[in-house]
Amino acid sequence: MKFNRKAALEISITAIVVMIIAIVVLTLVGGFIKSKFTQAQGIVGGQLTSIQNQLIDDMTKGGDLLTLYMQENKLAVGTPQDFVVGYHNTLKSVSDNDKICFILEVRCIKAFGENNHCTRQGGDDIAVGGKDSQNFNNPLQTSWFPRLNSKFDLKSYESKADPATIQIRDATPDTYSMEMNLYKDPGNADCNHAQWSGTPRDMLYASKSFTLTVTST
Repeated sequence: MKFNRKAALEISITAIVVMIIAIVVLTLVGGFIKSKFTQAQGIVGGQLTSIQNQLIDDMTKGGDLLTLYMQENKLAVGTPQDFVVGYHNTLKSVSDNDKICFILEVRCIKAFGENNHCTRQGGDDIAVGGKDSQNFNNPLQTSWFPRLNSKFDLKSYESKADPATIQIRDATPDTYSMEMNLYKDPGNADCNHAQWSGTPRDMLYASKSFTLTVTST
């Protein structure tokens, strides 16, 4: 009887030790995974402010009129990823408030894979974010950007950088040719007085090409 009690006590102590070790390991692994996931997918706090300030500084010193910062141009289907878009206005406004209205568009031009397209329905060269330059008033049929500042005023010679988020749900894993276009009001008026008359080519202010790789996981 004494032997059985001693054996049972040893087993209980061993089980408790194993449980404690398991809890500690799971906590450490969970924290590591969460940290890596946040680092890969999110731009937060001071990091976001630093990126915005750096883009603004670069554009003010004579950099691109339209630029974007992505931690990486690769993301999984359904997984959101944050990035930053920067714009620089070098034009003089005709409005009393010294502002010009801009509209942002993101287009998926084509997929690199054979027999693949920007959408599963077979569409190519389509707007997937912001406003569609074919008709700025029409809602997008496909949207890959749940957060994107698509229409805004900029003062003359002002630089600005906005946070944005991309999340693709309806594309086949592949690498895609992308284009971000920034349009301005043809009359250099603010958004309250903008007319948006003319062709997209007439209104195009700046353009940026990039590639985006979409994976299944």
